Amino acid sequence: MTTDNKSEPVPPTVNDLSDRLYEVIADGIDNVFRVYFKGADVITDDRFFRINSGLPHPMANLMITWKQNEIEILTEGIEPYTSDAFPSGVLCLGDVGGEAESLLKDRGFQLAEAMPAMAVELQNLAEATLGNDYTFRKVGPEEHDLWVDAFAKGYELPREFAERIGPAHAASVANEDEEHRHYLVFHGDLPVSTSLDLIRDGIVEVYCISTVPEYRGKGLGRYVTAEPLHIAFEEGYKTAILQATLKGEPIYRNLGFESYGELPLYVKIPDQ
Repeated sequence: MTTDNKSEPVPPTVNDLSDRLYEVIADGIDNVFRVYFKGADVITDDRFFRINSGLPHPMANLMITWKQNEIEILTEGIEPYTSDAFPSGVLCLGDVGGEAESLLKDRGFQLAEAMPAMAVELQNLAEATLGNDYTFRKVGPEEHDLWVDAFAKGYELPREFAERIGPAHAASVANEDEEHRHYLVFHGDLPVSTSLDLIRDGIVEVYCISTVPEYRGKGLGRYVTAEPLHIAFEEGYKTAILQATLKGEPIYRNLGFESYGELPLYVKIPDQ
């Protein structure tokens, strides 16, 4: 990576971004959905991103919005989710006011997680190790199915949904100023852990950290998060960001990530 004044700007540090880190992290998750998910079941405009696939998972029927406290917009956004036909979710990119929270609850949504918005200075990132039985590599379109299979199993997602964010689509969906890197950990020939790094505006955005259920607890999620970031640091990048689940937060904190706010996720699960 070149960072002299005649080419690319110097990648920002956490300190450079300190007054707007929350907004950068929130914008990242909004952007990655807008980049990968397109089609008749998707709406993307300045009010919200919304996917309404009808598949049996809240992430497959998800509204993401900065305007959660504008009640008319929130009402319109969640309208397709008001039946009990499938699970759905609303990811709010900011605090949720009392009126908005009441509306969500009235429509059957409950706060599932206040997801930490996290960042790390890459020079402070802790090391991670991988057992001798495992290998790690960046993968491209030719290994799309392997990545998608592991990601779908790790997140317990419908494969049809996971398919849309796999490496075969990266080149066609990425914006001109973005680089998308898909990574896999293998146990022998079996893909068991995934990550996706999206590099934008000199910042490494971390997504899709997953480990298939039977391989959890072995440090694979830690490694598939950290190793791509060590590579990025050697290339000159200085900051990584992510939004964590509460279950994953201790792993990221142990690596050196710190929280800069929360992204409230509301979920509606139909009665079985």
